[in-house]
Amino acid sequence: MLNEPERGSEQPDPSRERITPAYASPENKLPDYPAYALRAGCRDGIVPVRVTIGTDGNVAAQQDVPGRPLPSDECHMAFRAAVQGAVKDWRFAPAFRQKPVRGPDPRAPIMRWEQSPITIYIDFESSFQVVHGKGVVRTRRARPEQPPMVGRPKTIDEYLAVLSPDKRAALRKLRRIIRSAAPKAEERISYQLAAFRLDGRMLVAFGATENHCAFYLMSSSTVAAYKDELKKYDTSKGTIRFPPDKPLPAALVRKLVKGRIAENAG
Repeated sequence: MLNEPERGSEQPDPSRERITPAYASPENKLPDYPAYALRAGCRDGIVPVRVTIGTDGNVAAQQDVPGRPLPSDECHMAFRAAVQGAVKDWRFAPAFRQKPVRGPDPRAPIMRWEQSPITIYIDFESSFQVVHGKGVVRTRRARPEQPPMVGRPKTIDEYLAVLSPDKRAALRKLRRIIRSAAPKAEERISYQLAAFRLDGRMLVAFGATENHCAFYLMSSSTVAAYKDELKKYDTSKGTIRFPPDKPLPAALVRKLVKGRIAENAG
């Protein structure tokens, strides 16, 4: 439920924003204790998971909670699979960012609130236990607060998590191709783009806008060198733009990445 606008003689600070939380649906199914894990003699375990909730209230991504590595034994792997299977179908009432906006009459004590849905993540943990020979699972929020992912991702996974499904799929494919062409490149976030660095120098990057995906070669000379192969794409200086439903061919991406490696080495 959204917060009510403030009332009174003083105007709230228009620069102040509020974040309304995401609420889990009561119909969300909790993980089951895997029957095969119980038969194998597994006992107790805890599985923390970070759930990214998109602006539509669906789960956009899930990952291990940073700083809380999961033991690699078979029991915990079974528990993790159970959590992943349940979480992917969870639904939420999305979170909103609210910003107070002054009305046309500056003397009016009541203001309207401009609101927009946002992508956030919430950390949960599922506790797996055996009670009187039966597997029991309890799930709770690992933190009382849910931090918003406020447009500044720290990893490429976080960058991809907030995108629409079509852009996320297209850029995940592009990412795999880049990594295969430059396996020693380091991933990073640079200028709010998903970037790759090799031997201390920027190599390539990718990103998404409202209308398209983009592959950044960070070199106008490389784009010019392959202008014939890129003539059917929208290009400018070191950028190639493409719609998410028409991703760049893998062979072309590999050729461009190799070209950038050679350019940086020259």
